[in-house]
Amino acid sequence: MRRYFIIATLFLLVGTVLLYLLIPRSSGDWRQLSLSLGGYANSSAVISISNGGPVSVVLRDHFDLEYVGIAPPSPVTGLTNLVRLTPTGTNLTVGPSARADFLVPVPTEGQRWIARLEFAPAGIKTKLGENLIRRQDRLSTSLPTTVRGVPVYTVSQEFAR
Repeated sequence: MRRYFIIATLFLLVGTVLLYLLIPRSSGDWRQLSLSLGGYANSSAVISISNGGPVSVVLRDHFDLEYVGIAPPSPVTGLTNLVRLTPTGTNLTVGPSARADFLVPVPTEGQRWIARLEFAPAGIKTKLGENLIRRQDRLSTSLPTTVRGVPVYTVSQEFAR
């Protein structure tokens, strides 16, 4: 019995070391992102995402559009503008020192709007964290947030028609 315990412990130790060595770690700040308006196409705006960081980043599964000067249909404490949470519908990844374009529906009301996009470092750690966040079983919810969590960076930019 003791022999099996030692073998299992060694396998666990070797597996942990391999995971540590195989999971890429970024050097430097990965949060070097910027947004700019690339133009309009039909009823959508083309937003150019520039990544000046050393690692690839992935666009998370939703973003906010805030319509400046448009009141929400029902009063919301702390909000003076209409804010809509929109699914991205993509798994857009922007490589290091690269640029990618993303289509956003143009608001039909108002002249100005603010886009808030959330990004996370691309990789297995983010995929695992996203998966654990969505799961609601007892084991997943009992894990510490350092295991379940995903580092997120929000980039916001105001645009005008």
